[in-house]
Amino acid sequence: MLRKEDFPKTLPGFSQFNLFWEYKNQSITEKIVPGEYFVSTQNEAIAKVKAAARARVRG
Repeated sequence: MLRKEDFPKTLPGFSQFNLFWEYKNQSITEKIVPGEYFVSTQNEAIAKVKAAARARVRG
């Protein structure tokens, strides 16, 4: 099993993203939401989230 220390380093400007091991595809994966982009020089998967959750505030 991969440890977090074994994951490839992200490129400058992309350190806020969190890579994780996806068992289904057996690959290192990054999850992004609409409007975001991710650049990598490694063999990684990118999972796109269809919609961001919003909280409704009543007042």
